[in-house]
Amino acid sequence: RYVLPDQYTQIAVSAKAENVSAVNTYMTKQWNTLFPTRLYNGQMLALQKQEMIEVNVNIMYMYIFLGAIAMMLSVTDLYTLVSLNIIKRMKEIGVRKVLGASVGNITRIVNTEFVIILTIASGLGSWASYSMNNGLMSSIWKYYEGVSISTFAIAIGLMFFISFLTIGFKIFSVANMNPVKSLRDE
Repeated sequence: RYVLPDQYTQIAVSAKAENVSAVNTYMTKQWNTLFPTRLYNGQMLALQKQEMIEVNVNIMYMYIFLGAIAMMLSVTDLYTLVSLNIIKRMKEIGVRKVLGASVGNITRIVNTEFVIILTIASGLGSWASYSMNNGLMSSIWKYYEGVSISTFAIAIGLMFFISFLTIGFKIFSVANMNPVKSLRDE
């Protein structure tokens, strides 16, 4: 429709499922009549669609795998960082406990810097993943649906949930510890 007949390269034909074979035979005959020097390479769009679905599913599995590995490494590093921070501040926590600080107060004091770190990391990570995802998808597809804000909200929510579980477990065990143990070494 949009080019001259000598520039035709593709044609799309719609047919019922039971007539596909007959339509393909008819199209082969008509193509050979109109363009005897060109090879007829008819394809069903269902096959191309299946290939696209397989590529998208493989990309999704790759992202899930990389995300799970990154989350496990992050949780391990975060647990180590919290442990080192608590060891460094053990005497401070012991003194606060002796002076009557609650578990919530101690948790807030220790968590503040980690919340700031996680907030900055989620912002930078969201920007980087948005850029990388658009770069990858635009190199594969001409038209694609980009990531939405809900994708980032779910990922950041999951990250904060797992991080607070990790941090909370360690801090709760230290906040409930007898302060005399940490102060006795001095």
